[in-house]
Amino acid sequence: MTRTAVAAGNEMPFIGRQGKPWNSGARPPVGARLEHLCEVMHDAYEKAAAGNGWETQAASRKPWTDVPEANKATMRAAVTALLKELES
Repeated sequence: MTRTAVAAGNEMPFIGRQGKPWNSGARPPVGARLEHLCEVMHDAYEKAAAGNGWETQAASRKPWTDVPEANKATMRAAVTALLKELES
């Protein structure tokens, strides 16, 4: 079974290092794929926070490309941990 991600209504397979779909036997995505997943998580987090009446930090309440590097590094670590958990 191929795992997929849904962003902006489009379903996309996770692709591993060898160009094969990422599944439970493969390594988590890295590089550009990790960055894309972080952007999806960032957008989902900001939307969920706003929907629950919670105000996020002004420095990170912006498009992913404009988020400070320290915040991006934190999101990368969180997404990597989530992917490792899903893999186990």
